[in-house]
Amino acid sequence: MTDPLPDHLAALPEQLVALGERLRQRYRLEGFVAVDPAMRRILDQVRLAAAAPVPVALVGEVGTGRHHLARTIHHLSAAAQRPCVFVECSLLPEGHLDRQLSEGHLLGPPDLPAAAWGTLVLADPAVLSRELQRRLVSFLEGQSREDSRRLAVLCDQSLTGLCHNRSLLPELAERLSVLVIEVPPLRSRRGDIPLLAQHALELCNAETDRKLTGIEEAALERLQAYSWPGNVSQLLEFVREAHRRAEGPMLRAEDLPLVVRLAGQPNPPRQVRPLPLDTLLEEVERRILRLAWEEEGGNVSRAAARLGITPARLNRRLIYFGLRERRCGRQASS
Repeated sequence: MTDPLPDHLAALPEQLVALGERLRQRYRLEGFVAVDPAMRRILDQVRLAAAAPVPVALVGEVGTGRHHLARTIHHLSAAAQRPCVFVECSLLPEGHLDRQLSEGHLLGPPDLPAAAWGTLVLADPAVLSRELQRRLVSFLEGQSREDSRRLAVLCDQSLTGLCHNRSLLPELAERLSVLVIEVPPLRSRRGDIPLLAQHALELCNAETDRKLTGIEEAALERLQAYSWPGNVSQLLEFVREAHRRAEGPMLRAEDLPLVVRLAGQPNPPRQVRPLPLDTLLEEVERRILRLAWEEEGGNVSRAAARLGITPARLNRRLIYFGLRERRCGRQASS
């Protein structure tokens, strides 16, 4: 008889099943926070992409949820039982990618056979060399109908734009354009912001012992007025920060980061500081005359020569500025 497996190994199959179920729950479409019509159309495209193992391109700004959508497509597809492999093309050495392609891994982990993965997601494929892009084209061209593996790419600009700036091969762009999903930035779907913020708050409640009951209306107004350059990722991070700072039962506007609190606020009227030219010029002249006169030890003739004016003129200006008293009768030159 063989020795029984250790408890932690015997429980492994059950743990893997539980993990798979958690992933399916996390990436199910019903869990998406989306009431905006543009985002609802995106979810329809996700359903379409999951139904067939065709290449898919997710185009949008960083932080819009492209990674999450790619995983959702994978977990809704027939390849859900196999790994979903992510590759940040800009972070991996060129030699590493070339070796993996040569060994048949197609950019997946070196210890994972090419046939084992279900979905391969390439972030920013335009940074790959021309040779690697040609190999991807060859893979897509030679893929049989029975091969359910899928190639997905994440781009921050359109495939057409990447071709125009000569960073993406046109033949690869053509293969990847079978299904293009353009993910809108958060500023274009402001109707989703209150629900996304509440969802983020509930995640924070689940992660900590502090339980906030909701978000005050004033805070929601500030969140909706902000431009969100970092999109959904930034919203989640800001709500997490506000959750840590909150002292009351609800998240208030005062708990939000300063850049959000100032969003939508009218700019204060610009204070125009008066600049009286004559007064300023006289002050400058007074300082120059005094400096020249003092450095010459009170000798008006030498100070006037230094300034390039007559002694009489210098004397008049010194008297005018109160730097020298007016004398009766003939005035001395020194």
